[in-house]
Amino acid sequence: MTSDSTDPLIDALVKARRDRKYTQAQLADLAGISRRALVAIEGGGDCNVSTLRRLMRALDLELRLVPAEYAPPTLEDVYAENEAAYRRLREEPKS
Repeated sequence: MTSDSTDPLIDALVKARRDRKYTQAQLADLAGISRRALVAIEGGGDCNVSTLRRLMRALDLELRLVPAEYAPPTLEDVYAENEAAYRRLREEPKS
């Protein structure tokens, strides 16, 4: 059974809880939150950072921030794209 969330972070929390064989009630108690709040979070609801930290701590997990794969184009990239598009337009046969 998978979580209802499409958020990889929440999916990882649910997986960690299940791997440790904790019920939602057990994890909620360890994290100091209500089971109802945990059910909402696992269902894709929002939570604040302090709640996320409590859950991570209860699961003996560490949250790390890493640079995203996306890198915005540089000015040179945009210029090269525009030049290529301009050349293609000039080479198109006129009807």
